[in-house]
Amino acid sequence: MDYIKYLREMVGHKPVIMVAAGVAIFDKQGRVLMHHRKEDDLWGLVGGFMNLGETVEEAARREVYEEVGLELGEIKLFDVFDNPIHMLPSGDQVQSVMIFFTCHDYTGTARVNDNEGKEVEFVKLSEIPDDKYLKLPKVINAVREHYQNKTIKVN
Repeated sequence: MDYIKYLREMVGHKPVIMVAAGVAIFDKQGRVLMHHRKEDDLWGLVGGFMNLGETVEEAARREVYEEVGLELGEIKLFDVFDNPIHMLPSGDQVQSVMIFFTCHDYTGTARVNDNEGKEVEFVKLSEIPDDKYLKLPKVINAVREHYQNKTIKVN
């Protein structure tokens, strides 16, 4: 079932609270995977809204596979973020609660795997674009601040 479609059939574009799951995926060089999205032409981490009946971790894994074709091994909770009510390009109004994980263990090759992305690229933390080019800059900046001076251990 497409939960968002199901929900929007009942409430239209009115504001709703939605839960999203995302992952900061790091390669062996300590670079983070950035996803360039078509809908808003912004760069972000990989993630999206939960579907009814799945766990947050399942949502994170599904979104990563759908968007960039990677299968995740161990993931760890990074942080929980929230957003004020805002309007999506579809006209839907949403206040999101976003649960982000980190991952250093994955299989596959990162690629655009659906119609949401323009490109994907592993980027050094010091080379992440300016906030005006980022989707959810507070999340990306929190990841950068947490990891930029740490050695990232790879399984």
